[in-house]
Amino acid sequence: MIEPRLALLQRQARTNDSKVVLLVLDGVGRFQFAPYLIRRVCRQAQLDYAVVRFDWQFGAVGEIWTDLMWLRRNRLQAVRFARLVRRLRREHHKRTIHIFAFSGGNGVAAFGCAYLKDGDMIDTLIMAQPALSPRFDLSKALRAAKR
Repeated sequence: MIEPRLALLQRQARTNDSKVVLLVLDGVGRFQFAPYLIRRVCRQAQLDYAVVRFDWQFGAVGEIWTDLMWLRRNRLQAVRFARLVRRLRREHHKRTIHIFAFSGGNGVAAFGCAYLKDGDMIDTLIMAQPALSPRFDLSKALRAAKR
C-alpha cells in the first residue's frame, strides 16, 4: 500500500515546489487530529511543506486497543513506513524529510526509523507525547535522524 501514498506525494510535488516533506503519523484510533492541526498550522504560517499522512492504524475510527496492542502488525506497518522513507529519499533526494509522530504513531515511527540504513537518513524526528514504554530503546531509531 505504499503506492497510494507515493502517488499522492508525487502529485503534490508536481503542484508544490516545496523543498520540505513532512510525514505525519497520528496516534491510535484513526482520529487524525495531528495531521489536521499540522496542515492548518502550515497553511496559517504560510509554510510551503508537502504534508503527507502515513496511514498505519487498523479498523474504524475509535478502535484504539487494536492499534495499541497488535505489536506484530505495528512492526509490519513500520516496515511499510521505512520503505516509504527510503523511496522518498531516493526519488526526492534534495528534499528535506521531517517526521512528526504523535502518541501511538511514535511506536511505528521508532520501529520504522530503526529499519533505515545510513543512506536513508531523515532530517528531523519529532516525537510528540510518545506512547512508548519507558524501557524502549530509542537509540536505533535516533541514529536515523540528523536531529
